[in-house]
Amino acid sequence: MSEHRPTDAELAEEARRWVSGELSPAGWQDVPEAVPRAKDSVAISIRLPRQMVSILKEFARLQGSGIKCL
Repeated sequence: MSEHRPTDAELAEEARRWVSGELSPAGWQDVPEAVPRAKDSVAISIRLPRQMVSILKEFARLQGSGIKCL
């Protein structure tokens, strides 16, 4: 695994590209078999930068889904 950690400037640039529409999940494919069933999955806790959580919440809101426990 790479040891590179994105800088605040790199994260801000990526967020800008998502917001401006330069990046989009348009070409992504749903893979239902890759999503574990609830009884086969494990809940975990991770620490994320506040800015990243805000971005993820906004993505979820735009997609019409929610993020639990954030």
